[in-house]
Amino acid sequence: MLQQLYPSENIDFQTADRRALDLYLSELNTGYLSSESEKVGARQLFDVLDFVFVDGDDSLLPWLEKTRKFLILIRMCKKTKKILFASGFALQILVFLCATNLHINRVVNGEGKGSSVADFARTDKAVLSSLAFGDIFLDSTTGDLYGYDSAKEQFYPSSNAGLHNHKSAQENGNS
Repeated sequence: MLQQLYPSENIDFQTADRRALDLYLSELNTGYLSSESEKVGARQLFDVLDFVFVDGDDSLLPWLEKTRKFLILIRMCKKTKKILFASGFALQILVFLCATNLHINRVVNGEGKGSSVADFARTDKAVLSSLAFGDIFLDSTTGDLYGYDSAKEQFYPSSNAGLHNHKSAQENGNS
């Protein structure tokens, strides 16, 4: 169909899975900008792309290690205003990037999926004392993100992820 509309244009499609995305990634402080030669190559490959389409399993959350490369790619698209079609988990990443500018190392509670605020209090003291930069707690009902102040021994609100567990919100009367 495109060939009929634009017969003189050569249309080239590039496909890449999670393992092949490294060729297109070029962002400071992410590990994808380690040498000058890699920086030039990745930037050139990314700059040649006119459109980026990302789709996948919507059970993958933006802060999971499996989605890290896609988060970087989508953030690059957002920063450069590159045309992006995002569906499934990619749309969740885009929402997350628009809602917050946080570096999330991991969501501590609910095995990375969050839990209710009431469950935060039941977090083991050993876990609380070993938190690192970017470790966050997620209220899965509202999408609110919380940090933990070990000096005051209390949780504090940080921001909202832009996502929440719909089923949990319905059960708790929030929508």
